[in-house]
Amino acid sequence: MTGAVAVVEHVPEGAAVLDTETGDVVAANDRCARLCGHTRASLEGESFRSLAPDDWVPDAGLETLVERARDGRVTFEWRVDRPGGTTVTLAWAMEVDEADGRAVVTVRERAGRQDGDREPAAAALDGRELLDALDAAAFVVGADGTFREVNRAAVDRLDYSRTELRSMGPADIRPSEDADYRAERPEAPAADADVVETTHVTASGETVPVEVSVGAVDYRGERAYLRVARDVSERRARTRRLRTFEQAIEQAGHAVYITDTDGTIEYVNPEFERLTGHDAADVLGATPAVLSSGTQDESYYEALWETILRGDVWEERIENERADGERYYADQTIAPIVRDGDVEKFVAIQQDVTERKEREAELERCHELIENVPVGVYRSTAGLAGEFVDANPALVEMFDAESADDLLGTHVAERYRTPGQRELVGRKLEFNGEIVEQELRLETMDGDPFWGSVTAIRREVDGTVYYDGIVQDVTERREKERELKFRERRFRRLFEDHNAPMLLIDPETGRIDRANAAAASFYGYDTETLESMPIQDINQLDDEAVAERRRAASEGETNRFIFPHELADGSVRQVEVDSSPIQTGGGTLLFSILHDVTERKRTRERLERQNEQLELLNRVVRHDIRNDMSVVTGHAELLYDHVDDAGREHLETLVEHGDHVVELTKTVRTLMERMLEEDPEHGAVELAEILEREVSEVRSGHEEATVHVDHPLPDVTVRGNEMLASVFRNLLRNAVQHNDGPDPTVWVTVERRAESVRVDVADDGPGVPDDQTDAIFGKGERGLDSSGTGLGLYLVRTFVEEFGGDVWVSDNDPEGAVFTVELPTAE
Repeated sequence: MTGAVAVVEHVPEGAAVLDTETGDVVAANDRCARLCGHTRASLEGESFRSLAPDDWVPDAGLETLVERARDGRVTFEWRVDRPGGTTVTLAWAMEVDEADGRAVVTVRERAGRQDGDREPAAAALDGRELLDALDAAAFVVGADGTFREVNRAAVDRLDYSRTELRSMGPADIRPSEDADYRAERPEAPAADADVVETTHVTASGETVPVEVSVGAVDYRGERAYLRVARDVSERRARTRRLRTFEQAIEQAGHAVYITDTDGTIEYVNPEFERLTGHDAADVLGATPAVLSSGTQDESYYEALWETILRGDVWEERIENERADGERYYADQTIAPIVRDGDVEKFVAIQQDVTERKEREAELERCHELIENVPVGVYRSTAGLAGEFVDANPALVEMFDAESADDLLGTHVAERYRTPGQRELVGRKLEFNGEIVEQELRLETMDGDPFWGSVTAIRREVDGTVYYDGIVQDVTERREKERELKFRERRFRRLFEDHNAPMLLIDPETGRIDRANAAAASFYGYDTETLESMPIQDINQLDDEAVAERRRAASEGETNRFIFPHELADGSVRQVEVDSSPIQTGGGTLLFSILHDVTERKRTRERLERQNEQLELLNRVVRHDIRNDMSVVTGHAELLYDHVDDAGREHLETLVEHGDHVVELTKTVRTLMERMLEEDPEHGAVELAEILEREVSEVRSGHEEATVHVDHPLPDVTVRGNEMLASVFRNLLRNAVQHNDGPDPTVWVTVERRAESVRVDVADDGPGVPDDQTDAIFGKGERGLDSSGTGLGLYLVRTFVEEFGGDVWVSDNDPEGAVFTVELPTAE
């Protein structure tokens, strides 16, 4: 706004600003508009020439008047056709503002002046009442820079008296550091007078931001300046708030767009562009329909428009489409912008929830899966007193609960069949963070036992620790595995691990289907070669006779034969063959046990050399009993499927005692090997491999026992040889067999030290009395109620000390014994 416009705004008489090029009215105050019969809005923009009647010719045209006004102020009369139909002649004065080429005209009722009269170069201003009529603070500044007059608003706002202000000037009410007062100097030409923002200081020292407009006036015959100051504190605060809001919207993480009441988009923020993929230039002037995915139907939008047009807020999740055609989900809020009770615009905010929607869908799918999987899924709180807090239908059914409510809130420990298992599981979860497919004895809410395979993880949610897991009922599988293991153990005992040569032969073709290591050793072929041969290549009888013997054996006519068999080296040995048909997955095979009867004598020299060592074995069975006992247990197990339940119990007792006899022979063999070694060699052996193998053997042979191993076992080698396996085999079986409980439990832990490794084998059995802790390792000493020979622990100490280690026994807490073996690490 120029200084001329400022004068138009504030002078008490009618005034207007004309464009000297076009003659249009650029600005006019209310007084000028009323004199011309117009409103300011209708007058501004009109041509000054068009105000005159069409048939009236002025003494001087507008162009002439403008040229004269460039040299100084001129006065003239100009007729005006008022819109009401009346014509009036008004007195005008014109002065050109050379700074911007505009003309300032003042107008009043005609008072008899003649054209060409010269007047002062400013509008006349006189009378305090005119200044007091202004709401803004007004100051008349004289040529000496002091206030000639001030209005009441200036007195009230600056808190000075009128007399005090008349002795002051503009510089006295500015802060000392304010250097921008060019527009306030009275000597400044009108062209420099403009609207500026500055600061006023009140009498109390308070600073007030003001907008000052200055215009030249004639005050009581003196050229002066009218200085009008408006308080812009509220406007500045509003501007700051608007800028803050604008920055907030521009930097917001949500998409924001504004429309008019027809839905035409007038503004979008940067996040809108990022979320939708539309540039602002592409959507301004369009409607939100550019985002439509077609998912929401017409009724949806009808409800939306009905809500926001009545001034209410709309909140809903919407599925929209980006510029590239990709769908996205957003939580959308649309609020009306209301002014004076009328809805003027709408502001919409969209929060992208696409990822959340996908996560919710994934969670829903997971929930549906959990609800329908055939395995139990649960969540429980941690600790011994942990309770079920969530369970799927399969788990409810597994525990025979009436409903989930019957199961939830109950203690998890109550579902463990064996006391203490919950604590062990909890320790593993706390230490390892998970357990994987651990098979546990569980029971239903009615007390019925079953086997469950449990996999669980430790999870912390909002500071609370939970155990999330799945349970699979493996009772049927374990029964099948138990039967399979029994059969596998029987087969392994009768075939793979037997020291008698054994063959499985096809009764139709004579092909050797399977050969054990003893057979391969006996015949001098490797196992693979032997299993590729027909028995006819070995049996020296003619093929027809051999086929007849196979038929007789398969039909059960006879089962024992004497055959001449040729070995790989060409020698022929007389073998006694016990052959019986067995059923396998591939059909019927002849299970044949061979005995070399060519030489059944023992050399006297060997017996004499071993007589002293064999004296230790006087209390155990002799060598041949092992083979015969294997035949006995083998045939007993063959009868397992041919007797009733009562008969099976007797067979199992028979097999159990037969196994014990075989174990005794293994002890004898170990002892004999030890005694017959003149200078045993000690090397480096992998401790973990031996422990894993022996623990697996014990688990297979004693299903009633639970063996816990401290995983992971350290990767370490110790001094020893193959006899080290016998050490741990004896300790593990001793811990199980001497346990008087129905479900023996054994713990194996390994501690690595600087130059040694310590292995603890702990049990929950009756323990070892203090007076036997040393004697128990003596030759011939037995444990409590032991049916053994007393050689097992003797061999343990013998071998351990031979390896440079030590072994001892101590009490377990709360019950049982701990056998500790300390072995030096291998260099």
